[in-house]
Amino acid sequence: MTTPPAPKPGWQLVALTSIFCGVASGVSLKLAGDIPNTQAVTIRAGTAFLFVLVISVIHAGRLHITLDRPTITRAVLDGIAGFGFALAVFELPISLLTAFLAALPAFSTLFAAVFLGEKPKPLVWVGIAGAFIGCLIILRPALEFSAYGVALALCGNFGFAARDIYTRKIGDGLDAHSSVLLSFCFVIACSLLLYPADGWTIPSLRDAGFSVLAGIFGVGAGLLIALAHQHELVSRIAPLRFTSLLWALLLDYLIWNFVPDRTAWIGILVTTLSVILVLHQARTPANKGPHP
Repeated sequence: MTTPPAPKPGWQLVALTSIFCGVASGVSLKLAGDIPNTQAVTIRAGTAFLFVLVISVIHAGRLHITLDRPTITRAVLDGIAGFGFALAVFELPISLLTAFLAALPAFSTLFAAVFLGEKPKPLVWVGIAGAFIGCLIILRPALEFSAYGVALALCGNFGFAARDIYTRKIGDGLDAHSSVLLSFCFVIACSLLLYPADGWTIPSLRDAGFSVLAGIFGVGAGLLIALAHQHELVSRIAPLRFTSLLWALLLDYLIWNFVPDRTAWIGILVTTLSVILVLHQARTPANKGPHP
């Protein structure tokens, strides 16, 4: 049994920044809701694609896109999850949608234990289980808004969990810029496939601006989480994702004056207490078995 590396606060801060960018991207996209959903998603993904392309050229000094199997596989997983959540943004309140995403650590930690040999401390499992139960309580009101949105969010959760585990498994062998670039290409392709059903219009300056802003935040979310997972254990990053729920609750109230009902607040309390336990236990290195 090998000893895992010590926690890296710098990369945990990178992960936290990525999580905030992800929530801000969803909020910006929802504010562009006066145009067809797939059109807003396409503008967002197109903007993000251009930004990542420029960053890649600056970083490498030339245009270089890696097309090996690990890069493409991660891009597809990320694209499927991202596209599902992007459409779900228009179906559910941001806070309820993010509550689905807050359950991601349960999936990620389980996948990490099965596929990567990571072995979190027992109390971390207790905290993850409690947080997952809390999220289930929060999510029940979401069905009153859109079962379709709930299904999209669940698919996105599995996709993001698979992406995170695959990223950690690849380690330093991943070309993060190329992977995120290809991911946005995948989202654009999916949006264009749905174009005949939605139709497109000429967007107002406001809708176009929020769609572009969503793309900029999306770049921060995609690149930073890829880099964080290359340098830190999944079991240490996963609990940090619960902070997205706090940001979503605050922004949902400030922008749309939406406040979750009593059932949701009970779930939030259960989740918050569980997260405190998880974060406290995750400060010290967890045992990690050898890779299969």
